[in-house]
Amino acid sequence: MDDDKTADAAFAARIEVTLSSLENLRSQLGAASRSEISPEELVRSLGDVWRAERPLLTQVAAAVLESLRVQALQQAYGWREQITRAIDAQAKPKQR
Repeated sequence: MDDDKTADAAFAARIEVTLSSLENLRSQLGAASRSEISPEELVRSLGDVWRAERPLLTQVAAAVLESLRVQALQQAYGWREQITRAIDAQAKPKQR
């Protein structure tokens, strides 16, 4: 149980670091749009953030996509049930 809490705390801390890195990158994007930093500096910063944060960003993206996949499947199954009920309702009057 303590191992799970420790792992969760470490993951939360890693997310905070990543969010901070992304916020810094966002600031640099703004600075680049105002020509306060060169495109080369921006590219270098983007590469640094990507190399440092890629594992976590990939993990978070995979989790988000899985969640969206589950939601889409649930919606599709719901639509299938609605269509099946509608088809069954249309077929019943013809059987009389």
